[in-house]
Amino acid sequence: MQLSFAPASLATTVYQGEPEVFEVKAQAGGVLPAAGTRVNAAVIDAAGVFEYSDILRTGDTTFTGKFVLSRRLSAGTHSGAVEVRVCEDDPLTCAKPVSGSPWRLRYQFNVRSQTDARELAKLPDVSNYAGSPSHNALTSATLDPSKITRRWSHERPVSDRLPALGGGRMFVITDGGMKLAAYSERDGSAVWGRNLDEVAISAPTFADDRLYVITRKLQSNARRMTLRSFDAETGAPLASLELGPESDFPANPVVKDGKVYLCKIDEMFYQYALIRADGRTLAQEWSRTFDGRNVNSELCTPAVDSRYAYVPRQNALQVIDVGSGQLAFSIPAPAGIPSISSKEAPVLGPNGRVYVNAGKGLIAFDTDKRSVAWHLETRPGQYPVARGDAVYLAHEQGFVALSAENGKLLWYWTNMIGMTNDLSDNFLIFGNHALISNSDYTQAVDLGTRQVVWSDQGGGSLALSPNGALYARRQSFKEGFRVFNLN
Repeated sequence: MQLSFAPASLATTVYQGEPEVFEVKAQAGGVLPAAGTRVNAAVIDAAGVFEYSDILRTGDTTFTGKFVLSRRLSAGTHSGAVEVRVCEDDPLTCAKPVSGSPWRLRYQFNVRSQTDARELAKLPDVSNYAGSPSHNALTSATLDPSKITRRWSHERPVSDRLPALGGGRMFVITDGGMKLAAYSERDGSAVWGRNLDEVAISAPTFADDRLYVITRKLQSNARRMTLRSFDAETGAPLASLELGPESDFPANPVVKDGKVYLCKIDEMFYQYALIRADGRTLAQEWSRTFDGRNVNSELCTPAVDSRYAYVPRQNALQVIDVGSGQLAFSIPAPAGIPSISSKEAPVLGPNGRVYVNAGKGLIAFDTDKRSVAWHLETRPGQYPVARGDAVYLAHEQGFVALSAENGKLLWYWTNMIGMTNDLSDNFLIFGNHALISNSDYTQAVDLGTRQVVWSDQGGGSLALSPNGALYARRQSFKEGFRVFNLN
C-alpha cells in the first residue's frame, strides 16, 4: 500500500523563534483496515525539527497531519524527513505495521537569524504618508529584493500610531498615549522614555533633531490641544504652543524648512485656521483663517513645499503663501463634488499636481495651470502615491496604476494574500517596486513585471526610515514592530 502526501514535502523560510504551522493531507492508495478498526498513526521526528506533530485517521483511506515547526531551531538549513507510521498496535514500537508502513515525509527549512544589524546607506529621498511635508509615500532609491533581511523584531513597544523615524532612531507614542519613547534603529533597544503628563493625540513628527507632538490635558472638561517639541537625542521638553479646542480628528504637525504647519480651530470665530510656528521656539508667526463656520469636528493636515501650503477647504484647494500666510490662489473642485476631505492629507506629486480625496472620488489639481487636471467620481483605491507618469492607489486586494495625465486606468494588481479594509499607511513605492501590507503579509511587487519578488508572513502599517529600514507596525496576534533592511 502507498501513502501519498499533499503537499508532497514541507518547505519554508522562517525567522528564528517564530512558529510555522503546516497541515498535511494523506491518501492511502491501497486497503486499510475498515474504519472503526483500531489503527494507530504517529509521526516519528528523530531530528526534533517540530515542537508538535500528529496525524489522525479521518476516513476509510485518509489521514490529516498537523506540524508546528520548533522555535528552537538554529539559523541555517534543516533538511531531512520524518517517519509516518500506521500500525495496528502502538506506533512507537509498531510490531504490527499495515502494509507499506512506514512512509517518509521530506522537509527543508531555511531558518534565518532574527537580527542583521548591518550598516545601512542613507537613501537619497524618503517620504511617508502623514509623516512628510508632501505625504507622497515613496523613495527613488533602487530595491534589490535579494538583499532584504530582518533587522530585528520586538513585541514591544505597542503603539496605535506610526513611528517617526530619523537620526538612527524610532520614536513612538506608547502607554495609551501617555509616553513618548525612542528606540535604536540598530537593534530595537530602548534609548529613552518621556512621560508626557498629558495624552498624545497625534503621532510624533521628526525634523531637525526635534520631535513634535500634539497633546491634550487629562481632565475631561479641559479638552484643549497643545503643540509640544522635544529634544530627539534626550527626550527633554523644549517648547510648547497652546492651540485651543481639541478636534475629533487630530493631525500630525508638518515641518518644512524649520517651520511647523498645522490647522487648528480659531476660537474667536470658530473657524479653521492654518498656522505656522517657528520650529525652535514654537512661536506662532502667522495664522490664516478660512471662511465658513462649519469645522465639522475635523483637523486638516496641510501639504507643504518650499513656496506654498496646500489645504483642502471650502470645496476648493486653498494654496497659501508660506512666507506671508496670505492666500496665493485657490482652485475650485469640479461642479457636483459635494465636499473634499480635510481629514485626509493632500498628496504632492511631480509636475505641480496635488491629489485630494473627494468623498468616494479623487481630484488631481494642476497648480501650474491653476485648474483641475481630472477627477474620478469613484476612486479605485485610497491614498495616492505619485511617481513619474503614474499614480498608484491601494485597495483591499492590491493596488491600481492610473495615468497621471488623465486618470485613466493603466493596470491593476490583485494578488494580495489576505485582505484589509484600511491601507492608509500600508502602501509605499520604493523605486520600481511597491511595498504593500495587510494584517497577515508584507509583499514587494515589481512594478515592471507585476510579480511578487519578496514577502514576509506578518504585516502591519509601513514606514520607511531615511537609512532604508522598513518598519512594519504589527496589528495581528502579536503587537510591536518588525524592521527590515532594504539596502
